Amino acid sequence: MFVFEVVETEKVDDVSHLKRILAYYKEKGFHYALDDVGEGFSTIELLSELSPQYMKLDMKYVQGVAADSEKQQVANLFLEKAIKIGSKN
Repeated sequence: MFVFEVVETEKVDDVSHLKRILAYYKEKGFHYALDDVGEGFSTIELLSELSPQYMKLDMKYVQGVAADSEKQQVANLFLEKAIKIGSKN
């Protein structure tokens, strides 16, 4: 299986165009992951818009999550959204 990452280092002005591109690749059998979710332009809203098969939570929410209740809450919010849209994480 081949999975490519969508990395949002800049704001996407035309989300509809990006969705069409991703739909094309999905139709061809490719999977995609939204990288660094929760950081920069990879927001929970973009996660909802793009509905990737995989979500990669930004490392600031992953490192030390076992000992940090605030990080656990944020991670749970993203997990709930990922489950709701059918992403694996």
